[in-house]
Parts: sequence; structure tokens; C-alpha cells
Amino acid sequence: MSDAGESFEEGSMKRLCFAMLALAMPLAVSACAATVADVGVGYTFAVESRPPSPLVEFAPPTPGPAYVWVPGYWRWNGYDYSWVRGYWVVRPSATVVWLPSGWVHVRGRYRFVPGRWVHRHRVPRVGYIYRAPPVRHGPRYRVVPAPPAYRSAPPPPAYPAYPR
Repeated sequence: MSDAGESFEEGSMKRLCFAMLALAMPLAVSACAATVADVGVGYTFAVESRPPSPLVEFAPPTPGPAYVWVPGYWRWNGYDYSWVRGYWVVRPSATVVWLPSGWVHVRGRYRFVPGRWVHRHRVPRVGYIYRAPPVRHGPRYRVVPAPPAYRSAPPPPAYPAYPR
């Protein structure tokens, strides 16, 4: 790499610059790569048939205060749509909210956008083809004080026999 007329320091500097350029090139190329920006998340397939309307679900009681309901969605199995039921999941942080799954219409096809956690102040607008139906929540669990422990009644006092 170094010519006969250049010093050791000049050759080292050229090698260092070449190495930095080789490392920076993939970053520069990846910045130019096309990304899909209309939904904010990548998707893997497109379907020509429109998914059915979402089902109304009845959520079971919440397991606890840290849980969030993840609504159900239609999943494409390669031939038809199948319903994936909703479920409770623990919120990983108080600063995030669940952005539900859904379908968007892009260039004449339907694409699935998976649900994910997003910061509560940075919730993106996603143009789902359907609005999420309301979720009917069952009774919520609550902390109830325990009933008092069972104690048998004390025996009646022994009264002296009364004279007749």
C-alpha cells in the first residue's frame, strides 16, 4: 500500500482513512435505501382480498392493574383470514401504549401492520381500513378485605341453679 517514497506515518494515515471510508460506506448506502413510510412499520406480504370487519370481543377480567388489553385481529394464513383472539399483556413501561394491529390499503392491496408498543407521546397515525371495535370488559378484579376468621361462639356461662 505504501510507496517507496512515502514515510511510515503517511502510509499509516492512508490505511486509516481507507478503513474509515470502508466502514462508513455501508452506513451511507443504508441511508439511501427506500423505506415504506406510510404506516411506520414494515410488512411482509400483501393480500388482494379485503379482510372481514373486526369482531367485537368480550375481554375477561383484567389480571391486574399493570395489564393492557391487546385486541384481536384478522390474520392471513395464506388462503383465508382467521381471527386471532385478544389477550391481556403486561405493559413494559408506564410511558408506552399499545398500538393495535390492523390492515392498510396500499397500491390496490391489503397489508398487515403488526401491533407494537409506542411511546405515549409519539403515537403514529395509521390509516387502518377498519376502526377497532369497542371491547366489552367483564368485571374487574379488585382487592376486597378478607372476611373475618370464623370463631365458634363461646359456651354459655354456667349459672348457678336457682332455688324453686
